[in-house]
Amino acid sequence: MKLNKPIIGIALLAIASHACKSDVEQFVVERVERLDPLASKTWSPLAPALNDTTIAINQVFKTLALKPEIKTINLTTGGIYTFSNGCTVRLGANACSNAGQVATGVAQMELIIIRNRGEMVLHRMETMSDGKLLESGGQIFVRITQNNQELSLLSNQNITFTYTNPNIPRGTMQVFNGVESSSGRVNWVVTRDSIANVIGRPDSSTNGFLYQLNCNRLRWINCDYFYGDTATLVRFCTQLPDSFTNANTGVFTVFRNLNAMLALQGDSTTRKFCVPSAYRGVPAGSAVTLVSVSRLGRDSTDFRYYLGTSNVSVTSNVTYSLIPVRKTLAEIRTFLTTL
Repeated sequence: MKLNKPIIGIALLAIASHACKSDVEQFVVERVERLDPLASKTWSPLAPALNDTTIAINQVFKTLALKPEIKTINLTTGGIYTFSNGCTVRLGANACSNAGQVATGVAQMELIIIRNRGEMVLHRMETMSDGKLLESGGQIFVRITQNNQELSLLSNQNITFTYTNPNIPRGTMQVFNGVESSSGRVNWVVTRDSIANVIGRPDSSTNGFLYQLNCNRLRWINCDYFYGDTATLVRFCTQLPDSFTNANTGVFTVFRNLNAMLALQGDSTTRKFCVPSAYRGVPAGSAVTLVSVSRLGRDSTDFRYYLGTSNVSVTSNVTYSLIPVRKTLAEIRTFLTTL
């Protein structure tokens, strides 16, 4: 029996050591010899552009994003076009312009509609207007092209979208247009022209809300209202293990009781993801789900995807921990559809 004691002791020590390992330690060391240490821990000093295709996390979201549905339309006659996502688009006759000239004949219309928080994360489409929080009734991307030339609407014409959304609004909706920056980010700005309006009513067939949105702009369009203007606003951060940086990870604040989302910004100095300094803040006490999506690895033979989630009630100057768990892209997409 004495001869066996060292062996038993070593075995017990190994078991105890394995049992005491935290989840963080287990996934960080997972196949660590196959990671590129420099690439996996490199932070960008500035917020990476969303349209920079060399950034790992941008490649992930290009794969995750909803793909546009494309229909052939007649610009001369106009028409009503129904898409498989349930959105109906009405375009008047001779409503489009190509470099100031009326465009006629056949063209292509592309459409994406983002109804819920999970789809907002898939597209990284925040509900923010000049740093103020919005609640959305639906975000729409529409583009009309002819012979590879992108068209616009004539100033006296409009386009109408009709769709349902299960999220019932709590405020008076306005039409917003998306101002797209060179980095690919979109800031929502209230449309001030006389054509723009939103008509909404409860929809008994879906127990949601039926929207009719009119405007005279193309590309990104949204109906929203400003939320939390009079609330106490707070700022907070999240922190992940060292290998998760702003080059390979996106972190999002998803509001559980609002159809709203904002992205947190990676700070290379603190190595945290925080409410951007340009944003006013988040209403204190908001119930949110913090979500991180990551890709580690050097090439397609070595890519590993991770998902981190945490339900919190936000308070000021707090840093929340996120523990990413290895998932497939399909599992990440499935989770986001539940938000």
